[in-house]
Amino acid sequence: MKSGRGGLVVGIACFALVASSWAADAPKNILKNGDFSQNKMHWQGGGRIVSLEDAPTNKALRIKLNKHEPVKFSCAFEAKNAQGVKLKFRVRTSADFSSSSSKLGAFTIKFHRPNGGYRYSDRVVKQDPQWQVMTWTCSEVSEGGMKLEIDVKPGKGELTFDDFVLEPVEG
Repeated sequence: MKSGRGGLVVGIACFALVASSWAADAPKNILKNGDFSQNKMHWQGGGRIVSLEDAPTNKALRIKLNKHEPVKFSCAFEAKNAQGVKLKFRVRTSADFSSSSSKLGAFTIKFHRPNGGYRYSDRVVKQDPQWQVMTWTCSEVSEGGMKLEIDVKPGKGELTFDDFVLEPVEG
């Protein structure tokens, strides 16, 4: 049986075609470093970067809840030519997690506009060490610099956040 470079070239071409189709389907993330692979670069506020126990090469942001004060973290972004934005991320809790604000939820997602004001959504998280996926589509964005802020309400235990993706929604 004769083998040559032709098969290798065809194989590489097929891989390139599949890889380009994956890239075409990938969401356009307008948040920088949403997976925390570059530690807290582009993010401000509380929390510390940890390597996940179940995936040591994956980094995430862990928030230790304060009994009396909220803990905030944020990331600036540009929403150019967008009618809105769709946020998706995952969160999980420590075994001893509890929020002091069970009616309002464990944290608030805020989109701050450059001219002042913001849109917000309170989120309830069940005590569970498994990842919970959160999404929110905000239909009111402004041209210019905006800021995503997560305000973690007082409580006990820890919340771990990872894989923030913010996609523009076009009209």
